[in-house]
Amino acid sequence: MVPAKMGSRFVYTDEMLSFLREEYPRLGMPALVGAFNERFGTSKSRDAIKSALSNNRIVSGRPVGTRKGQYQLFTQEQADFVAQAWRNHTAAEVARLVNAKFGLSIREGQIRTFVKNHDMKNGRDTRFKPGHVPANKGRKGYSPGGRSVETQFKRGHRPANTKDGFFHERICSKNGYILIKVPEINPYTGTFGWYRAKHRWIWEAEVGPIPDGHAVVFLDGDQTNCDIENLRCVPRGVLTRFNKMQMGELQGEERKAAWLTAEVIHFSHALEREKREESSP
Repeated sequence: MVPAKMGSRFVYTDEMLSFLREEYPRLGMPALVGAFNERFGTSKSRDAIKSALSNNRIVSGRPVGTRKGQYQLFTQEQADFVAQAWRNHTAAEVARLVNAKFGLSIREGQIRTFVKNHDMKNGRDTRFKPGHVPANKGRKGYSPGGRSVETQFKRGHRPANTKDGFFHERICSKNGYILIKVPEINPYTGTFGWYRAKHRWIWEAEVGPIPDGHAVVFLDGDQTNCDIENLRCVPRGVLTRFNKMQMGELQGEERKAAWLTAEVIHFSHALEREKREESSP
């Protein structure tokens, strides 16, 4: 029966739809496509048949998922061919072979996924054999030319993370703080040596531990100026007050004065709260 056409659109006949309803419950997609094309003399693709099933609400009734040993991508004949070819060929080669033999359009990635999902072993030994000669034997290291030599490590260079690489500094990409590698036990990993915020480490070394609920701030706003005279340990309430005052754009002495103002306001409010609490019954 010749299918009806509406303009350039292919219209499935009642006979075709009946065929799909009867065969889909017992056939996988590749087999269904082949049987449909053979029965009606068409050349429908897998996607076209899937669309026809979806548009006409035709379901297989099979449980969702595929049990090991069952195939959705290939028929049994095609799967056997892939398993045989996989023993001696790469995934790209298997894809070309199966496409040429069965008129499919399978991609290399689909072959890799298929053989992995179905535990198909190729048995090939890709290890280097005794006596193997490396392709780059006798050649010097790769050099891209230009000024690349200027930035290459020189003979005798020791990386910063070696035992004598302590106090190496770098800039944190997240917040712009200077990080310094110090000879201390990392409390998170238990290993010796880790990177800490330099301004906090200097404060603890010069003044003492930072109390809970406090932060070390830069008076002049320069996060790379870790001089002890530029650091101040303040309660986080002072930090909050400073931010609310919107003084972040100030620099130099004006910024230092703004920090002092934030401290005065914070502690005056704290004193007032204490007085209220003492006077309350």
